[in-house]
Amino acid sequence: MNNVVAPALLKALHKKYDAELEVAFAECIIYLANSSGIGEHSEIVVEVDKKIQAMHDAIGKKEILDTYFKTKEKNDKKPAN
Repeated sequence: MNNVVAPALLKALHKKYDAELEVAFAECIIYLANSSGIGEHSEIVVEVDKKIQAMHDAIGKKEILDTYFKTKEKNDKKPAN
């Protein structure tokens, strides 16, 4: 990848994970605030747990970007095989 494409892709990924985090958080708030009005989701704890897992996944992906791909110094740090 060249010097223009790589930063653009990393920025796009970061925004994608930010959006995934925000969507999952918003859905958690909706479930928690209106749990009685969501008839098809009688297992509200299970549904909220799924959204929390989605938040966790997005945060983890952002941390990987920040740790391994953000700067040249940090890019030298690779996961151990």
